[in-house]
Amino acid sequence: MNLSKKTTEQISRYYDDLEKGEKTLGPEMSESLQEEVIYDRVLSGVARYEQRKGSWKRFIGVASVILLMASISLIFYRQRFKQSAEEIPAVMQTAVAARGRVLQLSLADGTEIWLNSGSKLTYPKTFTGQRRAVTLEGEAYFQVAHDASRPFLIRSERVVTRVLGTSFSIKAYKEDRSIRVAVLTGKVRVSMPTPKGMDSVALTAHELVTFNKAKQTIRVGDVANTAHLISWREGRLHYDEVPLRSVIADLQRKYDVEIEASPELQRRRITADFREESIKKVMIVLSEMTSSKVIKTEKGYLLH
Repeated sequence: MNLSKKTTEQISRYYDDLEKGEKTLGPEMSESLQEEVIYDRVLSGVARYEQRKGSWKRFIGVASVILLMASISLIFYRQRFKQSAEEIPAVMQTAVAARGRVLQLSLADGTEIWLNSGSKLTYPKTFTGQRRAVTLEGEAYFQVAHDASRPFLIRSERVVTRVLGTSFSIKAYKEDRSIRVAVLTGKVRVSMPTPKGMDSVALTAHELVTFNKAKQTIRVGDVANTAHLISWREGRLHYDEVPLRSVIADLQRKYDVEIEASPELQRRRITADFREESIKKVMIVLSEMTSSKVIKTEKGYLLH
């Protein structure tokens, strides 16, 4: 509706008087003017409503943008904080079991570890990031604390053993020809290099894998009595058809002596159970089993 100039002036005067408290709609106003004023009031009310509605919409829009930006910032902050935590160099510690000794230690996550003679474990003082990683040189028995969100990784030369929570043993001395991983309880995954690239095997309780370093071959087998594999924790050495070469390596670490034998003797298979006997008695038993003679040397013993 288009208002005439005269009507517009009358309405303006009406509002001026209204602001002074001197004017209301009444019979003295013409009927047409009353209609015009009412119509103007309706239009003004609608405009104010639309203005308020628009302001509310703008508020909702701005609030939504702020909320979205805050969410993105929070995600970014958490990701950066997480990355920063992983980038911070961990304080590394080293545990060494001297020859003739067995060392037991507990890690920050509750994992229990026994190190056999001549073994070394490198581990962080506190685990950070998405995994728990340690490095082993030698032989150890692990009882890993379960943590489904952070797997436990053991690096032994080129072999990596991955677990979530289980008990197992790893034998990975640098001077040995092979690396052995045996599972007592639970499940582990062992990754090893092969001529065709990295390969991995999953092991469950009473299974073991042997990795030949020189040939890069993998052999998986069963273990009749896993307790024999970790009997060294109690000072025992159990062998079941094991080459004399491997027995000699264990004896040298346990008794901190040097033992020599001819290549032919080193290939002989030994079945024995030594229970804290003296090295002298052990050497006599081995000489009898291999039909050889034992001679005491300046640094240890000689089998020939």
